[in-house]
Parts: sequence; C-alpha cells; structure tokens
Amino acid sequence: MARARLQAWGLIGLALVALVGCDPGERERPNPCDQCLESEVCIAVAGGGVSCQGGPLDQSDLTDVDDNRDAESDSDAGQLDDAGEVSDYGGELDAALDEAIGAPDVSDLSPAGDTDFGQADQADLTPSSDLESDGGDDLVTNDLGDGSEAGDGSSCLEAVRLGVIEPGSTLNAADAINPALDLDYYSIRTTQPDTWIRVWTSHDGSPTDTVIELAGPTGSPRLAQMNASPIDPARDSDTLYLVQTPGSVCIQVQEYNHWSGGTAEGGPSYTYVLHVEGLAGDDVVSLDVEPNDDKAHAQPAFSWLSPEDGMWTHTVAGEFQTTTDQDLRSVTIPGGAASLRVNFLPTVGNQQAYGSTSRIGRVLVFAGEQADAYASLEPSFGVQGLRLPVTGDEQLHLAVVAPGVTGGANPFYVVQTVAVPSDIQIEEEDNDTANAANDLTGLSGPLGTQFEFRGSLSDLSDVDWFSFTPSGLADEAFELTCWARREGSGLADLSVSVRDGIDGEVLGSDIETNLEPAAVAESLGDGPTYYVRVSASTLRTGVSGTYYRCALLVTGDFF
Repeated sequence: MARARLQAWGLIGLALVALVGCDPGERERPNPCDQCLESEVCIAVAGGGVSCQGGPLDQSDLTDVDDNRDAESDSDAGQLDDAGEVSDYGGELDAALDEAIGAPDVSDLSPAGDTDFGQADQADLTPSSDLESDGGDDLVTNDLGDGSEAGDGSSCLEAVRLGVIEPGSTLNAADAINPALDLDYYSIRTTQPDTWIRVWTSHDGSPTDTVIELAGPTGSPRLAQMNASPIDPARDSDTLYLVQTPGSVCIQVQEYNHWSGGTAEGGPSYTYVLHVEGLAGDDVVSLDVEPNDDKAHAQPAFSWLSPEDGMWTHTVAGEFQTTTDQDLRSVTIPGGAASLRVNFLPTVGNQQAYGSTSRIGRVLVFAGEQADAYASLEPSFGVQGLRLPVTGDEQLHLAVVAPGVTGGANPFYVVQTVAVPSDIQIEEEDNDTANAANDLTGLSGPLGTQFEFRGSLSDLSDVDWFSFTPSGLADEAFELTCWARREGSGLADLSVSVRDGIDGEVLGSDIETNLEPAAVAESLGDGPTYYVRVSASTLRTGVSGTYYRCALLVTGDFF
C-alpha cells in the first residue's frame, strides 16, 4: 500500500544553538586582544588585561567588567559543528531529554555553505561609533554607496555598535548586501537581566533574502540562527531570543544563497533595514509572568492581532523555571473562529527553538474547568503544532509544559496561536452507517479535486461514514490522510478505510501512530461513489477531546 502524507503546515525556519563569548574592549583604545592567535578566544580578566584561550567559553559572560568589556558567559547549549551535527561544549545536553521526548534528526539542518563568525584579523581593527537607544527609531546608515561600508568590517570585533537595547526600545540600521559575499556585523548591549529581543530585516521591495545569526560579542560561539519568518512574513529571518545576563550580543546578516551554499547574490540594490526590538510583554508577544503554574494563577487572556487573511494570531514566549514548570494562559477565542492552532516555533519538532537550550515537553489546551486536557501534543511526535476545533468566544486555558529533564542554561520557548474561521466541512451526526454517510463537497485545485472534513467520535463504539464521487473524467487515484493524536486529540489509534461502493471492496486502510498520520493512497475502483469509514478503539489517558481531521485528494496522477 502506498503511504502518503498531507502536511498541515510546511517546515518553517531553522534555529541553531550555540554559546556566548566575551568583548575584547573599547575600539578607541589599543586592543589587548592583538596578542591572541586567530584560533584563540580573547577573555577579559578581572583587574585588567586579557587571557588567550583556545576552544569555546563556558557561559558566565554577558556581564560587564568595565564600561565596554564583557566577562565570560556560561552555557550548556549545543553548537552546530562543521558537519551540521549538534555537539555540546559545556557538557552534553541531558541524554534523558532525547529518551523522554524524542530527538528529531538534525543531521541535515546545517547548509553546505554554513559560515562561522570566526575571529577577526585584529591587525586592522577600525573604530565604530556608538548609537545609544532612546526608545525611538534611530537609523544607522551603514552603506557608503560605493560598495564599501562604515565599520561593519569582517567580524564581530569590527561590528557597527548600535547601542543599548531595553524593553520597549528599538534600534535600526540600513545597509546592503554589497558585494554578493558581503557579511554585515552589528553589536547591541543589554543592561537588564532576562531581556527578550526580536531581530529581523525588512527589504522594501529589494530582492534581498537574509539570514540572521546571533553570537557572543567576539563572534564565537553562536547563539541562534534564523532564515525564515514563522510569525510574520513581513519580517525576514524573524528571531526571538532571551538574553539572560546583561552584556553584548553580535548580529550577523548575510544573503540566503551565500549561507546555503548556492550562488551568492548581492549588489547595491540588495538593501535591507535591520531591526532590533526589546520586547516589553505587550500585545505583539506576551511574555511569561510567574507565578502562572495553575489555572488559578493563569495569565490573563491576551489580545489577538487584527485578523489578516481571515486569521487572528498571537505569540507567547516564556522561560522554564524548573524541569517540571508549566505556564498557563487564559485564551478567549475570537468570535467567528472555528479552529485553533498552537504552533511550536520555529521548527517541526521544536528542535531547540531560536537558540533555546530546551525543547517543549508538551502543550495542552483545557476547556473551561475540566481536569483533563481537551487536547495535548508533544513536539517529539515530529509535528509543527496542535490543532483543534473551537467556537467563537469560548474560554480556554493554554499550558506550555517543560520536558521534565534538565533544559540547559537558557531554557526558553516560543509558541504561536492562530485562530481561523471554518473552511472545513463538518460532520453531520447520525452518519454511523454507509447508507447514512455524509456527502463530501470538493473544490477543484491544480492537483485535482480536494476535500477536507472533520468530525468527532462520541465514544469508542461510534463509527463515522463519508462519501465522495469523483467528477473528473481523467480521475484515476485518491489520497486520504487523517489526523487525530498528531493534532492533540485523545483518539489514540484513529483508523480509516476507503470502500469501492457501499458494499464493495475495501481499497485500503490505515491506523494513525505517534509518528505517522493514517494515510491511504490507491487507484480508484469501479465507483462511481466511494465511502470513507472513520473509527478508533483506544483513548489517550487524560485527554478528553475525540476530534479528527481528514484531507482527501482525487487526481488523475497515481502516486
């Protein structure tokens, strides 16, 4: 039997983890780091002077020794090595993490042309001017217009210093990827513990496609990497990161094809504006506020962003305080919404999102005051998020739960909630026999006729039937894919089958697992009407929702 899978959402973005380093000192003074080799890391020491050390630092950095120096920083985060594998510097990430919730394959996450920040050639350091943040939208224009640039140099040590970023403030810088292999470097400083930053680029019609990387002040090791826009398509390489300790962070901007190993693009027209925002827990991204570990202390309902393309969105972020921490938020579903999605950002499987050193253990949605969750989903299933039917103005609780094991030095998380109106055919009851099957209505698409429908099973004895009649003369095959537990439902073993005629041959059947939806892809039979049977025999403990969703494609091309 051919197995086919219709993905609910595509893979969005990559977030690669690394550690932090230290700042070599003010540019205007003679640089004491000149004594260090390029393969060594320059570390400021108490009382003045520096120490040259090989290999990565452990993370007690991002803390100032004086005006413009940062001391060491400590992290157990993993860093991508040259082969693209995650390796640990401050000690292995707890092996129990992978054993407990599974580890997605990240062997192919690093592009062939991956660029490390590296250490600068310190013989030709150029001073850069500071721009301190005043909470407004000051703009640094870094491109001189002749292909050369003011102070972005060849490494983080020569970065344009944008200034201090604080909650509620914004820093901007304009530049161009010029020439094609150009790498631009910027430096920001935080002065408060646990500062959330959001970094992205805008292009205003230019052909630029950027990749953003964050690193410690010397450029090594890497903190995070982003090449997509999972939250807002208008914000290229949109990156959220929690800077735990005050100090400096380096930002590298490069062109996507250069980063991915393709033919690098660039030139005077490849302009962009870099934006760095200090998040303040406002209505754009709501931040975790402790204590919020139970319904009685759940954070108040957040405000949804205005509907765009028929969807309401909101992003929530937080930090796991313990290995068993759970953060609860009240959610009021917008009027007119019929489906809620909770997306793990930014990658399928929540592979250490945005440079976090922890995965999410699971996400739960509670209906009213019910003790059992209505929906529950683990990123270890290899999915992008939870999806469930809702009604407008419904009151829910959203819980984000730690993985239950040590989450490393910077265990933060980011999830996006999306509420959408109904665009799916909904089951009509009393369809528990083939003779009473709900007739499906399809839409013509580029691949064939597409059907999408959802329903729920009242109990384990319930069976739902649906029917479809191919309308295209060239139709030869069908592909059916159904989800329940892989979208958070309490149905543990959703079973589907397709029958040729009301009493005809069963053309194919399948059962959903943690790692695969239920999928059937076969040639059409004699027809003219075909019947889909949906059932389940087992419920998940502690999850009350019994919903499911199916997508069906009838096409002239066999799979």
